[in-house]
Amino acid sequence: LQSAYDLPSLTAGKGKVVAIVDAYGYHHAAGDLKEYRQKMGLKPCSVASGCLKIVNQEGHTSPLPGEPPPSDDWRGEQSLDLDMVSAICPNCKIVLVQTNDDYTNNLYAGVKEAGVLAKYIGNSWGGKPEGADNPTFHQTGHVITAAAGDNGGGGSAGGPIQPCTFTYVVCVGGTHLVHSGNKRGWSETVYNDLSDNSCGGSCGATGSACSTKITKPSWQHDKGCHMRSAADTSAVASLRTPVIVYNSEIGCSPPVCFWLFGGTSASTQIISAVYALAGHVSTQNGASYLWGHHKGNMNDVSSGTNTDPGLGINCASSVSYICKAAAGFDGPTGWGTPRGIGAF
Repeated sequence: LQSAYDLPSLTAGKGKVVAIVDAYGYHHAAGDLKEYRQKMGLKPCSVASGCLKIVNQEGHTSPLPGEPPPSDDWRGEQSLDLDMVSAICPNCKIVLVQTNDDYTNNLYAGVKEAGVLAKYIGNSWGGKPEGADNPTFHQTGHVITAAAGDNGGGGSAGGPIQPCTFTYVVCVGGTHLVHSGNKRGWSETVYNDLSDNSCGGSCGATGSACSTKITKPSWQHDKGCHMRSAADTSAVASLRTPVIVYNSEIGCSPPVCFWLFGGTSASTQIISAVYALAGHVSTQNGASYLWGHHKGNMNDVSSGTNTDPGLGINCASSVSYICKAAAGFDGPTGWGTPRGIGAF
């Protein structure tokens, strides 16, 4: 990941704090993070050292929420988030905010509290219906990222979701990342695993949207969508090119507890940590900095779509680039993936 996105991960990020907002408890979060970082050759990040802090949605270290129900298991989500921030910014401190459950009001309360504890906030969740702007996600002097979702750009499940399309949120889409013989050494296309049923059903595709609720921010200048366009940027998310994650709670025998995960949950936390590496939080206003500094600082993803007409999944928008990659800006990948930290 550090190589693919040309990141100064080993030298930048000192003193920066990234907050992750997730639902329910995860009792082995600190121990599993220790195992991941040790195996990946990353410096330790523990509660005792002050590098890792785990709090409830009120910002207190006790009591922490109970473990999630089996039908709604967020523990894998939390390990994915922790590990992706670690992979991208091993010098960053991490705050894990665990909300009481995954009801919207509690997740939003967690985001509000995260803003007290950190300048960079990652939300690897979202859903329908798309709502009007929410002031919780307009925190001056902060960067708030959110996932574009894994339901593609069409059909009843695809299209606009909140909080990703909120004005002051950096909406993060997903790509399929592979080694390549080109100068970069890597190539990317749109994350689209809709026809892959190895997940027990569709393995998803990155979300994208021309909002139906949010007016176009002043810094967006794409011409086809007259409302808020999403996503703004992207990173690897495909289940066919997954990231590796350590979690000892979801059915394994430690220490053989590595898993292959994906989805825009992964890309969202990658981008949150890239913002922390850049450290330009005082200049940020939603995705305005990225829109103004993308030239020469992004890997343009110009191939692929997040729909599948053969499965009856067509774009929820009539604007073609909202669901189909194109040179420059497009909905599935935004301006593309990081090429260093110049756009962030």
